[in-house]
Amino acid sequence: MRFLRDGLDWTGTSSRMAFAISSFLFFAATFGQSLLRPLSPLGWGVLPVVALCFVVFIGHGRRRLRQMQASGWWLWTLLVPVISLLAVLAMSLRLGKGDPTPGHFSKVGRGAVWVVALLIASRAAWAPYTIPAGSMKPTLFIGDYILVTVHRGLPVRGDVVVFRHPTQATDFVKRVIGLPGDTVAIQKGVPVLNGEHLVQTEDGLFQEPYVRQGPHRSYPLCSNTTVMIGKACDKTRRRETLPGGRSHAVLDSRESLSDTSASATVPAGHVYVLGDNRDNSIDSRMPRTSGGPGLVPIENIVGKARRVLFNPNHLSHRLLHRIE
Repeated sequence: MRFLRDGLDWTGTSSRMAFAISSFLFFAATFGQSLLRPLSPLGWGVLPVVALCFVVFIGHGRRRLRQMQASGWWLWTLLVPVISLLAVLAMSLRLGKGDPTPGHFSKVGRGAVWVVALLIASRAAWAPYTIPAGSMKPTLFIGDYILVTVHRGLPVRGDVVVFRHPTQATDFVKRVIGLPGDTVAIQKGVPVLNGEHLVQTEDGLFQEPYVRQGPHRSYPLCSNTTVMIGKACDKTRRRETLPGGRSHAVLDSRESLSDTSASATVPAGHVYVLGDNRDNSIDSRMPRTSGGPGLVPIENIVGKARRVLFNPNHLSHRLLHRIE
């Protein structure tokens, strides 16, 4: 197809119509992908299409600039939000024909475009998420920008996963504690897995300022009963060990109703999940009739949380932090 071939070849010129069509295809593909959930099966298929449309769009843009006798460096205006729409409109309307001889920009620019296209296509395997609440402290903090990779098959016990709430249009982040066939109960705040209490050892004190946090503007729960705003809010920190030796930190603020739950057998195709901040987490302890996720279908798991990319509030010690 000539239109596609021209979009991949920066050495010629493109008409106003060809450039307008390439712009429409790229913006339409981008808008369609934005309506899909990250890492969804449809998203996997659409992202490579978006990447190809991006290359063709930039290719026709370079050819169109050559026809307009304009510098190739104007091509970068097509990458800036809002300004790109104005640039597309101007380039689609202006007449003119220039020298089709390629310049140095074509060699550098094409390399950069292909790098960006590969990054777009790679989003079929990963997605970024922002942590809005404190249910996974101290593993994840409010504001953490995390990298999540595509989930395949049964998760491993102890994995931190992102999943779609079974009855709500909301993504949750929790830790997998129980696998299909396991029985899980909570006694005095300690998970009982297949009749055995998980080992918890003291791991010091977790402190944070008693201030409103996150988009919900809620105060954290504290083990010290009377805390002035801005002062230290304490929680007991423990190290919890799963069968096989894998361990992670959990927090305990106070005695609560969620410290005890009846034994539940995890059915096939489901997992039992808990938040690490045990007294401030909506997880498998709460049934769906009460707004919780209950036992989570494996098909609802979007992906596994791998790393904290950064946190604007804790940049010094959260940059590229590995998630245990």
